[in-house]
Amino acid sequence: MNKITQILQATFALFVFTFSTTALAADSPVSPKGEEDFYKGAYAADGDYILNGGLIKDLPKPIEVPVHYEAPGFDGKRLSPPPAVGIPPRILIGPDDIERFKKVYALGKDAPRIFRLHMEQMRRDAESWDIPRNFDFRGSPWGGDSRISGWGLYALITENKELGRKTAEATVKHALYLEGRLDILDKHPEVDAIRDVSYDYLRTDIKFGQIDYHSAYYQGGLKRVKELMKKHGATIVKIDINGSYLTLGFEYDYAHPFMTDEERNLVRRVISKMTFGKYSTGMQIPGQMYINNHMSGAANLTYVALAIEGEEGYDPRILKMAEWALKNKLTYDLSSDGITYENNKGFIPMLPILAVAKRQGPDHPENL
Repeated sequence: MNKITQILQATFALFVFTFSTTALAADSPVSPKGEEDFYKGAYAADGDYILNGGLIKDLPKPIEVPVHYEAPGFDGKRLSPPPAVGIPPRILIGPDDIERFKKVYALGKDAPRIFRLHMEQMRRDAESWDIPRNFDFRGSPWGGDSRISGWGLYALITENKELGRKTAEATVKHALYLEGRLDILDKHPEVDAIRDVSYDYLRTDIKFGQIDYHSAYYQGGLKRVKELMKKHGATIVKIDINGSYLTLGFEYDYAHPFMTDEERNLVRRVISKMTFGKYSTGMQIPGQMYINNHMSGAANLTYVALAIEGEEGYDPRILKMAEWALKNKLTYDLSSDGITYENNKGFIPMLPILAVAKRQGPDHPENL
């Protein structure tokens, strides 16, 4: 028997085996023995599986690396505990911090230089910047606040109610702009595979013919968006727009005291649509794989969700999984010399880490 004949016979035998097992599976009302709970694969795991701790349970024992939580000079007590539910701000800065900032602000020229510089920048933004006519709600895809949230923080420290109302109104405009896109994405069949994956979901845009969502909204708000969608349909496109979502968390955090109940409900609803049932990259992989800068950017889902912590629409599973994932990040992405795996390109997502650490408390044995 020559080599080619052997290969053909082996191929035929494999075909017969595959066909017979496939037919058996098709005729059988249950999966073959041992595969009842076998994960069949998809673009990404189901959100409930990740957020309910299914992956943690199914993963093998993590690779052990030397880690310690000693941080000489770091005062964990400077991270004020989160306030009661519904009391803002809460993501990182708390009400106690605002009162402390007011006292520092009262020192005038005797206040620390870095504090004065930040206050001056926020003052200039409050006086000279306004929302662009084209609704350009930009933000860093790697996390951060916005000029609108800067208005809110400055209003809290200086007790400027007029600026606070301006912040509230701008935050509502921002939320409505985002909600139109979110509602279309939520019903689009092409988005089903990434619906629970926050980093992919929030980097997904829509075009109506040759006009993207942003341009359509500029032309005439949600009414124009609906007109164009009726005429051209909605096409899914990938573009890095997630920064415009991330900033809404801090805007709500600082604008909250100046909002009406109706405004709070609206913005909270939009934040919930952005976050509930969704997970970040670090939550869906073993810890030793959590070593990429985009994965760090994805972690910012955590602090956006915490903007509505304890309120209607909040998903508490995000915080629980973020604690596990961010511990992995610090364990596997940092060398003993404090260098990330990607060297100068990589970064550690400090905003979500500080938000989690704030909730762990200074006495937590493994405070991030």
